Amino acid sequence: MSKILQYYKNLPKNEFRQFRKEISLPEYIIWWIIRGLMIYALCRQMSNPDVLIINCLAIAGNLLATFTVILGRIIFPKFFFLGRLPYILQRYITLPVFLGCFFGQYMHFYSRYSSYDKWLHLIAGFIGVFIGYHVMMAMKHNKRLVPPFIASFVSFGFSCFISVAWEIFEFIFDFYFASSYNQNYRWNPDPDNLFFKIFGEGAGNAGQVALYDTMFDVIIGVIGAIIGGIVIWPYVKHEMKKISDSTRGDDRLIWEEIQDKKAQSLTK
Repeated sequence: MSKILQYYKNLPKNEFRQFRKEISLPEYIIWWIIRGLMIYALCRQMSNPDVLIINCLAIAGNLLATFTVILGRIIFPKFFFLGRLPYILQRYITLPVFLGCFFGQYMHFYSRYSSYDKWLHLIAGFIGVFIGYHVMMAMKHNKRLVPPFIASFVSFGFSCFISVAWEIFEFIFDFYFASSYNQNYRWNPDPDNLFFKIFGEGAGNAGQVALYDTMFDVIIGVIGAIIGGIVIWPYVKHEMKKISDSTRGDDRLIWEEIQDKKAQSLTK
């Protein structure tokens, strides 16, 4: 019991040290500007009686996502990979969440710009590769570095999985709440419509617009993942060089290794 208390007693100091090592002050300030804007949007939505409670909950959930890493590192012990997520991962989570929640939902970019949702899927597919890479690095149980090809391949697969998982979530959410933020699947027979440009005359079937929209989102997400998989190759090589040149010799601080051993000893 004393070991557990000592672990959590030292946790804030150790986490602050790790945070300062990974995140610069300007980036941290930007994080809080983004969170402040989302809090503002949430308050405005909650004060509007015409806004559905489910929309307010969606913004609140997205706001919570901007604290994903710190919550994971505090709640979970270091022998579990969620307790080892790097703080740098938060930047890749916060950006698509902010673009989708604040601009897409609150600023109504989904309805004002027909292609905004597609661009967001492309960006999310690209960023998902970097999220996958850092999650994979957190899941490692040894000091061996990951070859760039393996890192790119696994990160690409993670991003594709996220793209498909999001469409499944969106389908379930729309099925039960009928409150999709993007299209509401309204068919537009205009030849200049995005569906016509991509799918041709086959998009003229109003009954298949939802199918086209879902498949188009998945395809664009995969395209973003392919681009991310290519870009992350030199990124991984740079990270490998940085780690190999580091005096600590691993992608985690020494205190984290010590805390791992302590946490593992508690389970025996």
